[in-house]
Formats: sequence, structure tokens, C-alpha cells
Amino acid sequence: MALPGQERVISCFETQTDFVVFAQQMDTNDIFVLNLSKTFELQSIHFFNQLKFTKLNCVKRAMDNGFILVGYEVLQRQSKIKIALLDEQLNVVNEKILPVSGADQWAECVVTLQNGYLLVGGHKTIGSNWYQALVIRLDENLEIIWSKTFGGSSDEWFSNLCELNDGFLCVGSTESYGSGQADFLVVHLFQNGYITWWKAFGGPGWERAIGITQAKDGIMVVGPSNSFTKYNSTLLIKVNSRGQKIYQKTIDPSADFIVKGIVSSNNKDLFVIYGEVWNDQFRKDLAYLIIDNQGEILQKEIIQMNNDQNFCQILLLSNSNFLVVASTENPYTSDDILLFLITR
Repeated sequence: MALPGQERVISCFETQTDFVVFAQQMDTNDIFVLNLSKTFELQSIHFFNQLKFTKLNCVKRAMDNGFILVGYEVLQRQSKIKIALLDEQLNVVNEKILPVSGADQWAECVVTLQNGYLLVGGHKTIGSNWYQALVIRLDENLEIIWSKTFGGSSDEWFSNLCELNDGFLCVGSTESYGSGQADFLVVHLFQNGYITWWKAFGGPGWERAIGITQAKDGIMVVGPSNSFTKYNSTLLIKVNSRGQKIYQKTIDPSADFIVKGIVSSNNKDLFVIYGEVWNDQFRKDLAYLIIDNQGEILQKEIIQMNNDQNFCQILLLSNSNFLVVASTENPYTSDDILLFLITR
């Protein structure tokens, strides 16, 4: 989908009548939305005249069928968490910079709760050289109910999270704890923000947890790793709600693989790990792996094209269909939005 500029696709949603794709113009920071028909024909493009993020990181469904956008905006040389609420017609109903003290903050991901929102990211206090992992609970009006930081003697940050029956599980990276240069950071919090347990997982090299999804009998967490193979591969851990490790595996597609996330089937018995592989022509191709509940690879697919590709998301449409949401290099317009419908 070639547009006159450099676009970064953020997220895609299916509605009853169409698909809604959020993206950001990289040269102007403008946020825009594409409305596509069920056959992926472009119906309209909606630009927001005043809504800007230095970087928009995540878009999720909000309460009342709207959307919540999180990221950061640079103000006076400092990154500040920015958040916006849109209604179903894409009208901006609330927008604010969160009043969090410190030198730099950003939000990586957000989930919608029954009566508010929870977001995660990173935070650096004034005068400190290290980042702390950050969690913020908001009410429906985007007012802060509580915030929590987690840190040590080096850098920590959160990349993703999911809501459980007894609280929240936040995942990211720690350089202060664990056995390697950087390890998976997995932290469980109650609804009131109290940290009940935390764990670090990894090897002697670098790991960072970036994807999380629930299985029938636990929680699956994935991220890039260089501890167990000569090239970048995927570390997969499965834990229960008490932080006990069910298993840990290296998902090795026999190539340098940059994992971007994981999604589960509706039955939570099959999972798709997606990202990019480096091919022999030193080009990034889209790739996905279908695994079972034990982490065994059932299917591996590589989508080869002439230019570099960047995976954004897999949107499950049914147990047999899913939509690949990505960006592709274009020699004339730089990065363009790329959509693939996959039928198994």
C-alpha cells in the first residue's frame, strides 16, 4: 500500500464492516488511520490535525469501542508519556501528557481494563544513569490511580503485559538481575500495584521479553536471545501464575531470527511466533512459526520479497485465517504498509 511518505504501521483492527489500520508518518510524526473494506480496498484516510506523538508505540481497543493510543512526546529535550483516547468515529475525546516526575519516560504497551487502563514502559529519574521499569494504572478519564517502578543497579524496562485473574503480568528486560548481560524480566502485580513476585530468565548473553500471551495451562513469554545459538533466535518460557517455570526452550528456525511477538489461537492450544529472518542476500524477510502448547514447531513459513520487511502484528481472523500486518521498503516512497491474508 504505497503512500507518499515514510509510514510506520502501528496496529490493525477488524470491525463488523471493515479493517482499521493506525500508522504514523515518520517525517512529520502525523498519526493517520486507513479504513479498508473486507476485501482490503482502501475506503478512506483519516488524518488528525492536532494529534501528534514523537513516537506512537501502541494502539489498543478502549472502552465503548473506541481506541487508546500510547507513546511519548519530547518536550524540552525530555521524553514524556503521551496518551490519547478516540471514540468509535475517531474523534479525540481525551489527550494528555501524564504528570510523571523524572528525566525521561515512555509507554510501550497498554491494556484496557473494566474501569480504566494499565500501561507499561520505562522511566529515568533526574540525575540517574539507569532506567527503571514502569507501570501506571489509570482510571477511565486517564487520571493516575497508582504507579510503580522496578529497578536495580542497571537498566530495566517493560515491553508488554497481560491481565490475569489475580492481577497483571508485566514482561521486559533486566540488566541488574539474572545470569546474563540482560535477561527476561517477569513481574506479577496485584490490582492495587503490589508486586507479589518477580523472576529473571535467560542465559549468559542478551535476552529481552517482548511478547506475552495466555495458554490453557500457563503464560507464554517470548523475546530475542543470543545465548543459546550462534545467531539471534527466540527464547520461549512458559510459567504459571505463581512464576514457576513450566519449561524454557530456544525456538531455532535455523536462521538469524528477530522475533516481534506471539499470539494464541482462540482455543489457546496453538501459537504463532512472528518476526523477521536475515536471508542470504542480507535482506529481512517476514517469517512466522506455528508452535503447539509444548513449544514444538509445527510449521515454519518465510515470505520472501525483493526489499526489507518489518513485522508489526498478526491479527487472528479465525482459527484458519490470519492477517499479517507489516511494512515494506519502497525505493520510491521509503517504507509502505504491507498486508497479507494467510489461510492455513
